[in-house]
Amino acid sequence: MESLSGVIGEGEKIRALARISTFRPLTDGLAVTNRRLILFLSTSLDSKGPLVEISALEIGACEIKMRAAGRTLVIYADGREPRNVATVKASDADFVVARVNSIADARTIERPTVDVYDPFTTPWVEPTAAQGFGPPGPTSQPPLTSELSENVETTECSVKTPSADVIVEGQAPSRKRLVPLWKTIPAWAFIAFFSLGVVAGAFAESDNLSLVALYLSLLLIPLLALSRARRNSIRRRAKSLGTAPEFGFAEKNWLPVGIALGAVLFIVFGVTS
Repeated sequence: MESLSGVIGEGEKIRALARISTFRPLTDGLAVTNRRLILFLSTSLDSKGPLVEISALEIGACEIKMRAAGRTLVIYADGREPRNVATVKASDADFVVARVNSIADARTIERPTVDVYDPFTTPWVEPTAAQGFGPPGPTSQPPLTSELSENVETTECSVKTPSADVIVEGQAPSRKRLVPLWKTIPAWAFIAFFSLGVVAGAFAESDNLSLVALYLSLLLIPLLALSRARRNSIRRRAKSLGTAPEFGFAEKNWLPVGIALGAVLFIVFGVTS
């Protein structure tokens, strides 16, 4: 906290601190302020300052994903690629996700100010009859001049809103995989292998029903694992966005049906073998 006080701006407040780990760059600490997310190395914070800074305007939502390095904090923003930020301890995962999502939800649009008529600094020019204004009453306010009106319109049109950086409620972050490739590729490899076994057993010259039943029961294992992984990913994503999960056909809870079907096929294999 003492070292961070030198890099915190005016009006910025630290909301959370957590231990994390990254290698490029090498960091061991994470700070969440009301304006941004900061990653730093505690031993070099005084000399180098923050090594990674992510503005609240660049955060649509975040969640924890299992990676090879461990539980990884991933940040999403509409129209941008998911960003792997840091590896978080299991005990701190929910805490960090809640604090980062809080600054994404609480950000406000800073609108520019415009000049208004000030009778103490700007002389009053009475409008002519051609402009369609009557003589001002004793309590009427001086109207805006045409030049000031143009300035107001231009300013309002140039206000930048962070809608492009906000993930719309109910929509999933763009180009985000439900299941990582290191899980998907082995699952499909097993599916292809067991499917070939089913086809080979079905077209064998002899009536080898037991071989078909065996390969069908084995085929259910990667299919159920892949469906379960997709279902859990959709549930975690909906939780991070604060919405209800919507499951497709492949993401339905097929586990009870799959276990029952696998047991039947295994019994058929035992009886016919």
